[in-house]
Amino acid sequence: MKRILIPLFLVIILGLLFTGCSGGSQSKIDDNPDDPLLDNGPKYYVDQKNGNDQNPGTSDEPWATIQHAADNAIPGDTIIVRPGSYGRTSIKTGGNASEGWITFRGVSKVDKSHIPSENLFDANNPVATPGNDSINAVTRGFVLASRYGSDTTISNVRIMNFEITAVQKDGEEFSNRGGIYLSKTENIEIVECLFHDINGPKFNSNGIVGYAYENRNIRVLDNLFWRVQGIAISASGENWTVEGNRISHGLSHRTDTGEYNMGDTDGIRFFGSEHVFRNNFIYDFFNEEQGDADPHIDGFQTYSNNGDHTYNILIERNWVENVEQLASISDFSERDGGPDLVHSITFRGNVAYGMRGCALGIDSYCNDFILSNNTFARGRYSVGNGFRDKILPGLVFENNILYEPSTTQISDDAQAAFWDYNLHYPDFGYPAKNPNFDKNSLFGIEPLFIDPDNPRGPDGIPFTADDGLRLQPNSPAIGKGRNGQNIGAF
Repeated sequence: MKRILIPLFLVIILGLLFTGCSGGSQSKIDDNPDDPLLDNGPKYYVDQKNGNDQNPGTSDEPWATIQHAADNAIPGDTIIVRPGSYGRTSIKTGGNASEGWITFRGVSKVDKSHIPSENLFDANNPVATPGNDSINAVTRGFVLASRYGSDTTISNVRIMNFEITAVQKDGEEFSNRGGIYLSKTENIEIVECLFHDINGPKFNSNGIVGYAYENRNIRVLDNLFWRVQGIAISASGENWTVEGNRISHGLSHRTDTGEYNMGDTDGIRFFGSEHVFRNNFIYDFFNEEQGDADPHIDGFQTYSNNGDHTYNILIERNWVENVEQLASISDFSERDGGPDLVHSITFRGNVAYGMRGCALGIDSYCNDFILSNNTFARGRYSVGNGFRDKILPGLVFENNILYEPSTTQISDDAQAAFWDYNLHYPDFGYPAKNPNFDKNSLFGIEPLFIDPDNPRGPDGIPFTADDGLRLQPNSPAIGKGRNGQNIGAF
């Protein structure tokens, strides 16, 4: 907080006066002192229902708004927010490595019981799910950006345990859309938040937005995104870690009016370099087919339309189910004679199940890609676009299972650095197999999954012991990959 400096002799006198007072005077109280995500510095409280911004911010006399806390926070402070309905908060100052982070957190983990996660949205009969402010700290989002004209980087800020919904309403114009909007930030953590029913009157609002390439060392961990209009997570900058998030039922329609908002919807878009996307579950985006939308829903997408560059990316152990494609990757810059802006992306250990289009749509001008130990199951196509009709320099495609696609599109003139040790079931005759590919691969041989009709198993959770896409002990894919590895994602 903005501190008042007190001369040392007054501090000593005040200390002597209060020594031995009954019960003592505690200005900062920690509800959970063992929480490892809390810094050891001061704790302040916000309570929309019982607080006042004229209060000192203690547990007994909390503030009323998160904005007041953000305006007064200094490095090392933790802002604990009790259940209530809060506005949109602008964070213009952050913490630092030496004095500590500034943490904004709901008083407890977000309760998600009011989210009908399996219900389909009907644009003709729209029903928005309101926030549950009796249990959760419900907000209209956060903006992390320095003051206009400032070169300050907002750093070392943690946001956790918030329910974020209904960011934008009719008559409001936000230039910085998104449930959480990041511009020129560094060392930011967004942890265990719930994003849902995020609407915008004119354009997609999106869940988390990283503006331009000005965001470094961002961690997005264990959040739930449901019915986010537009892109759930838009990562841009350097060194993002996006892990353990659950993303579903994305829309191009407003959930309150059903209006189509002229935008695409994807799970994760990414631009920049050195990002890691791991253990995310992206599923059930078919709602976008309604109304005027042109559904082209990707689990992951990047491109170089406006000079955007993307390279050195790891996409690992993600589960993408019932969308259009696991990924759509394009380098329009190189295609049109410009520089090579999209390259060096690794897909490893991912599952793509029930893709409506091709599991991987990769532009022929993308290069130096590694695709290993993925399972593509029961989609319309396994791979397409660049694999089908062009050359992809430096491509490695190994140890992948391609299971029950209607067609396996592999170019008869493509030249990959390495394409082998894959399992194709069923076998295919068209397009004709390239003799340079798949010399050690398996064709027309059942991989013997545990239960391909129930890919996530009885618990419905990806990458657990009961998954139906795990291999049976006698699977022909075991030990048949390159260097004796198993073929597929498990």
